[in-house]
Amino acid sequence: MRLSVVPLALFFAACSGPSGLVPNTPVPPNEADTDADADADTDTDTDADSDADTDTDTDADSDADADTDADADSDTDTDADADSDTDADTDADADTDTDADTDADADTDTDPLPFSLALTVDGDRSDWSAPILFANSGGVGEAAITWDSQALFVGVDHPDIQSGTGEHWVHIYIGNSTPGSTTGLLFNTQAPALPFQANHVIAWKMDDSYAALFSWNGSDWAPDDTWFTGATGAVVAESNVNQVVEFRLPRGVLGVGTSVEFAMSMVFEGAANESTYAAVPADTLNDGYDPDFSTRFVFDLASPADPNSTVAQ
Repeated sequence: MRLSVVPLALFFAACSGPSGLVPNTPVPPNEADTDADADADTDTDTDADSDADTDTDTDADSDADADTDADADSDTDTDADADSDTDADTDADADTDTDADTDADADTDTDPLPFSLALTVDGDRSDWSAPILFANSGGVGEAAITWDSQALFVGVDHPDIQSGTGEHWVHIYIGNSTPGSTTGLLFNTQAPALPFQANHVIAWKMDDSYAALFSWNGSDWAPDDTWFTGATGAVVAESNVNQVVEFRLPRGVLGVGTSVEFAMSMVFEGAANESTYAAVPADTLNDGYDPDFSTRFVFDLASPADPNSTVAQ
């Protein structure tokens, strides 16, 4: 049997009603408009936007960014390295730190200052301290010896300061490294030998009735009875209550520079019991009648050391 082929268009025409629609199918309102708009919008917008945007943006951005980044990185790295290396080479500046090695100057500036401790000359030993205290040959009482840049200060603490008479004396011998005498003052029949050339002797009566400076003039000890009352700066003060006497002895008048030779004692010149005692240094003599001094102190006034660290010689 032979079949006839009917064109598809004719088949749909035959099956359609007068309006070209399939019979018995409801027509939704405005469906034709909606479909037409949707198809046209979707096809046109999607294809055009997607293809054009994607291809153009991706290729352009990728190539441009790669080229730009490569150039920027290369320039930046080159400049930074060059600058950094150049600055680092200026290590020559660090070599100038060797100036700091001249700390020797700073060390010189910080050298210890000479010892210096002045006393208030008032017969009160409350300002005496251990570094300036010295024992004496009799073992009773003690002495204080100190200085500042202007004067020597000497103190004596002994019971005879309180009870002594016009026949009791304190004798202080000073040597300033110039020619002097190796024989001390003659009091009654006592005149001690000295282990150094003394230039001056300070002599004070324990009843506080007399004080003077004796200076060696090449042949004798010449007294200056006004030395403690004039404008020399010499001061003496005693307290019977404290049994203390203190002296301020101007260095300039005594010719004392950066060192001084020193010895002292107490002397009783009474006819019945002449004696020399309570001497400093403590080992310089044995208390009794007319003993000679065998040692003295040589104080370094430019040293930071305490006075009582000095060893008798």
